[in-house]
Amino acid sequence: MADSSLGVSARSNAGRLEGIVMGKKDFLSCLEKRDLMSQMAASSENLLHWGEKYEQAGRVADAIDFYTKAGAKDALLRLLDKARAEGDLFLMRRLHHALGSVAHAEEWLALARKAEELGKFAFAAEAYRLGGAVEDMERIMSPS
Repeated sequence: MADSSLGVSARSNAGRLEGIVMGKKDFLSCLEKRDLMSQMAASSENLLHWGEKYEQAGRVADAIDFYTKAGAKDALLRLLDKARAEGDLFLMRRLHHALGSVAHAEEWLALARKAEELGKFAFAAEAYRLGGAVEDMERIMSPS
């Protein structure tokens, strides 16, 4: 009996959340996002809509969630390029995970140089370490 009530609830939530794309809602509440992300049959169109909306608002972590669920590889690759350009270690890690790929040493070292150039020294040090450039990591971490 509990399974039956859960099924009805999930179906009614599915219709409600699919309808949000047409509504005037700016962003989903955390519960609405959770419900949408847990739907087996969430439409790619709706997921892409929310991914783009969150990305445009600078809420990249949320955008990654929607793009990943939608299987939007192009959008994830575009964000990966942005992470590289911004020297953002955490974003690059997350995007590689979402894409099912692995960053190689050259990519970590390029990110490290960019992060260092931008004054993101903690990101630079960790990226140098991941790229195998321990001497550069130590240089960044040692006080001048």
